[in-house]
Amino acid sequence: MPNRLTKIYRYKIRPGVEAKYFALQREVLKLYRRHTPMDVLFFADPTDITRRTEVVRFFASDADQAIEQIDRDPEILKLFKVFQQEILDPTLSEISEEVRSSDEINGGRNIVAMGGGGFSMEPDNPLLDKYVLALTGKMRPKICFVGTASGDAQGYIDNFYKAFSRLECEPTHLSLFRGTSPDLAGLVLSQDVVYVGGGNTRNMLALWREWGLDQILRQAWERGVILCGISAGSICWFDQGVTDSIPGQLSALDGLGFLPESNCPHYDGEKERRPAYHRLVKDGQIQPGLAADDGVAFHFVGQKLAYVVSSNPEKSGYRIDASSGQVSETKLASVFLGNCFG
Repeated sequence: MPNRLTKIYRYKIRPGVEAKYFALQREVLKLYRRHTPMDVLFFADPTDITRRTEVVRFFASDADQAIEQIDRDPEILKLFKVFQQEILDPTLSEISEEVRSSDEINGGRNIVAMGGGGFSMEPDNPLLDKYVLALTGKMRPKICFVGTASGDAQGYIDNFYKAFSRLECEPTHLSLFRGTSPDLAGLVLSQDVVYVGGGNTRNMLALWREWGLDQILRQAWERGVILCGISAGSICWFDQGVTDSIPGQLSALDGLGFLPESNCPHYDGEKERRPAYHRLVKDGQIQPGLAADDGVAFHFVGQKLAYVVSSNPEKSGYRIDASSGQVSETKLASVFLGNCFG
């Protein structure tokens, strides 16, 4: 079994060098892969696009030896000099570096809440799905699809297997309607990722609570299983969410409360979403919170928003607040995953 080594770099880049930054990183990545199987994830601070975190994961029989070879590669050293001179913020004296050998990236409890996208909405754009798998730190992570919100629609389940059979992972699914496993806890806790699909959030949560799946999912999250999902599979993790579970209207719904405040998916994909969310926040029917365009995901570490990522460079995430009867909307800094995975 290959040794796994993760190196985490934190640094600050100059304003306005985004395109050059990723172009240089892609060249470095190609050179790294001459020496060892590896991948890189890039993150930006949601409140400051110039603050970056770079997670480099090495999959090699001897990762330390591979890193020594990389450190001596003259082409890599040349590009790193360009990075220091033209990309790094000159006010920063050094790059912060951490080395980890565990499977946990970012220290444990991770939730990736997608406003839209993923295999069901973007079948030809797997960036968000690749991102979730990459967070596990494993070469073939186990991922379980939960389609309760759609009534475990067979077509939805089939599309999940079709999409994830093309990626490096071991897919399975959990069905409350068809009873795929007599041991729900055993199935869920053995996974690396639980991926919750969209549909009727209200019905989904009622069934989860009846079967005790809500508590199993909390236990999984606390043990380091990555929780993620789209639409209903996004808002369910928050205290509250904007839902269309009641036909003909958008309303506030209480979620599981793993994450604080509220969430609104499909912020740009459904024209009623933005005004409805603003109205609900203004009237005090729902807490302030986060809204995501289709193709945007909020990555929480613990209960803190750590990163905002997207499968489309034109899409965004937003912070929605209220003060003195007025609602404000703040666009958050995000990273386009096409720059990470290509």
